[in-house]
Amino acid sequence: MATLRKRNGKWQVQIRRPHQPSINKSFIRKAHAQQWARKVEAEIDVKGLLPDTSLLKQHTLLDLINRYRDQVTPKKRGHVNEQIRLNQIARHQIASYQLANLKPVQINSYVEERMGLVSPGTVARDLGVLHHLVETARLRWGIPFGEDLFKGVQKPKEPPSRNRRLDQHEEKILLQGCALSRVTYLKPIITLALETAMRRGEILAIRWDDINQSQSTLRIPITKNGRPRVIPPSSKSLTTLLESPGGISERVFDILPNAFRLA
Repeated sequence: MATLRKRNGKWQVQIRRPHQPSINKSFIRKAHAQQWARKVEAEIDVKGLLPDTSLLKQHTLLDLINRYRDQVTPKKRGHVNEQIRLNQIARHQIASYQLANLKPVQINSYVEERMGLVSPGTVARDLGVLHHLVETARLRWGIPFGEDLFKGVQKPKEPPSRNRRLDQHEEKILLQGCALSRVTYLKPIITLALETAMRRGEILAIRWDDINQSQSTLRIPITKNGRPRVIPPSSKSLTTLLESPGGISERVFDILPNAFRLA
C-alpha cells in the first residue's frame, strides 16, 4: 500500500514492497499524489516488482567500462582496437555520469561532440561498443537500466564504401616509398594487399604452413567472419610471400597490427 503524508507543504508518497527499495515522490496537490500512487501500484501488480535500482546509484559508466574492458574485450579478436576505443570513452565526461543519471540526451551530446573531432564512421563504431557494453551490463551483470539508453540516439551515417583502385602511377610511387623505408616488411605487405585485397589482420596472420607452393594456393586462417578460406594467389603474390624475410616464427610477418599501422 502507498503511504501519504504532508510535510513542508508537500504531499509525500511512499510505496513499499517486501525486500524491495521504497519508491518515493513528492507532490504539491494531494490528488496528484494519489493518482500517481494508484498508477505505480497498478504497474507493479501487472509487471511485477520493480527492479532494485540501487545499483544505478552505486556505479558510474566508468565502472562498467573498466569491467567490460577487463572481462569482455580480451576475449575478442579485435581487442586491441576496442581497448583503445574504450579508453577514449573512459576519458570523456560521459564516463563520470552515475548510471541513474545516464540518459539518451547525454549519449546524443557525446555523439555531437565526437562528430566535430572524428569521422562519422569512427563515431558509429564508438556507439557500437558503448551499446554492446550497456547490453552486456543489463543481460549478464544485472544492471537494471529502466529505459533503452539508445532509443532516440542518432547514429551517424557512415560514408559510402570506396571502390577506387590506385592507378599505375600512384602504385609505382607508393611502392618506391616502401622500398626506401628501413622497415623491410612494409613493401611485401602492401604488395600483397594490392594483389589480393586481403585485410591487414588476414595478411599478418599468414603462416608458412598456409602457403602451398605446389598447388599455388594460400590458406587464410583468420577472416572477418571467423572461418578460414583458401584462395589462388597471383604469381606475384606467391613470389612476394616466398621471398619475404621471415625468421624463426611460424608466421610470415611476425609483427603486431599497430606496429604495421605506425610504419
